[in-house]
Amino acid sequence: MYTDEDLERLEFILNLARDLGVNIAGIAIILQMRERMEEMNHQMQDFVNYVRTEMLTKMQQGMPASEGALVALRRPMVVPSAPPRKR
Repeated sequence: MYTDEDLERLEFILNLARDLGVNIAGIAIILQMRERMEEMNHQMQDFVNYVRTEMLTKMQQGMPASEGALVALRRPMVVPSAPPRKR
């Protein structure tokens, strides 16, 4: 009747309550944080996949790195060297 995921969740909850002494309110907060972290992880993975796809598309089209960049590239700045110090 229960999935493996359900059993893992129950085991996690029991571990929090029995072994670590976390109360019900604390368990609820931890579970919410865990779900949010998993969602953020999925969003980050989706973003990485999107960037990878865009980069591969640009590379296959033979575009220079600066053209169609996700972040605008600045021209390199030349900084004059400082004169030698007098001793």
